[in-house]
Amino acid sequence: RACNFGVKNSKGDYILLLNNDTVVIFQDWIENMLCLAQEHKVGAVGAKLVYKPHLLQHIGVSLDERLVALHYGINKNELIEPSLIAFAENIRETSAVTAACLMVSKAKYHEVGGLEEQLKVTYNDVDFCLKLLKKGYSNIFTPRSKLYHFESKSVGAISTNERNMSEYEQAKKYMTDNWSNFLEQDKYYRVPLF
Repeated sequence: RACNFGVKNSKGDYILLLNNDTVVIFQDWIENMLCLAQEHKVGAVGAKLVYKPHLLQHIGVSLDERLVALHYGINKNELIEPSLIAFAENIRETSAVTAACLMVSKAKYHEVGGLEEQLKVTYNDVDFCLKLLKKGYSNIFTPRSKLYHFESKSVGAISTNERNMSEYEQAKKYMTDNWSNFLEQDKYYRVPLF
């Protein structure tokens, strides 16, 4: 609700959703995101987020029918996980990006109805990105925008007193009820089952 209120009352043509638990690494990060967000067919643009140098937090989000959404390579060191290099070092399409650092045009934000207010924190960014996909836009990850992200510092982890598992369960049900066709087969990333 706070994000939707902020967007409604903003004056700019582009919206940047940015957590207060981030620290910029690359000086031209915002320009790199804006360059992509200005493209006609681009929906949301997400940045590369790390916990510390080379320890990944976000390089895109993959969909899963059981778990709903997963961050590619989370908590992996990209220097010792060569399979992650293609995901971590290339601008590419992805199903969703995290709203910890997400840029989108204000017109497209309004076109899809903004963030779903039923989803207080959990999956609100994934839902938003899927609404963009459904409208025919591409969501883009860029490693040229890089920030540290100290996840859940301001809202609390899902298992803490600030939040509880009922929020997670309600959000998961919302996502499976509304997006099962997207969750069944992520068109951008799929881990093979052995």
